[in-house]
Amino acid sequence: MIELINSPDALDGTVYNVATDEEISIVDLTRTIAKKMGIEKPEIVFEGYRASDPERRLLNTDKLRSRTHWKPQVSLSQGLDLCIASIK
Repeated sequence: MIELINSPDALDGTVYNVATDEEISIVDLTRTIAKKMGIEKPEIVFEGYRASDPERRLLNTDKLRSRTHWKPQVSLSQGLDLCIASIK
């Protein structure tokens, strides 16, 4: 947000992705979050797929980087830890 505020030309009403540079499958992300929350073997139930269902997570941050001075400073693991700590 701060980088966007400091870059008025970037405030054009479009959507920006904010993410780490770490790619992870949705199943592995689920398992990682569960483990961090003390759930050793989460039950993952697949109930069919929709065309829009993602198989992996890697948001493209090129637009944000090219229009501001932003770069990720928190790893995926650190970000998950911060999110989990905020709900405990």
